Parts: sequence; structure tokens; C-alpha cells
Amino acid sequence: MKIFFMKFHVAPTTANKHCKNIEGAYAACWVNENDPQSAFNKASFDIKKYDWEIKDIEVAPIETKQEDFYGKDIGIEQYKRHCGFLHGLVKRSQNIL
Repeated sequence: MKIFFMKFHVAPTTANKHCKNIEGAYAACWVNENDPQSAFNKASFDIKKYDWEIKDIEVAPIETKQEDFYGKDIGIEQYKRHCGFLHGLVKRSQNIL
């Protein structure tokens, strides 16, 4: 399997407990899958499972390798930490609230 990175602009659904306070967010996902489409499907499923809706694709699924992160601040540790499972990091947008 390969590690794919992708980033989405998301918004809370009405079922999301944050829907009244948060207008939008970013979801950065690292997915261990065989191909970009399967990685996208897995990330999309998890985002929806937590009551978020994908509004836009900021970064389409791209395959990442350990070497891509050598010499970067969070690079190699971030990569190693996310190998093997999906991780979504959701942050508030700068222009909300």
C-alpha cells in the first residue's frame, strides 16, 4: 500500500454539533491505500461520517514517500505517525466567527 495526502475545504452539516459556530474548516488527510481513488473514497467516507461536507478539494490525492519529508520541520515525523491509517485534522478557517 501507499500513503496518499489530500486536503479539503469542509463545512459542518446540520447534524454536526459545530454547525452554529463554525462556517468552514480544512481537513488534511493521510490515507494508506492502493490508489488515489480508493484513498479519496476512504477520506471522503470518514469526513462524512463525522458530519462534515466536502465543499472543495484543495489538494487532490497525491502519493507521498518518506523521502519527500527529509529536512522539513514536521516532515518525517508527521509522515511516520500517519502511515497505516487515516488522520483528519480539522481547523477553523481564518475568516470565521
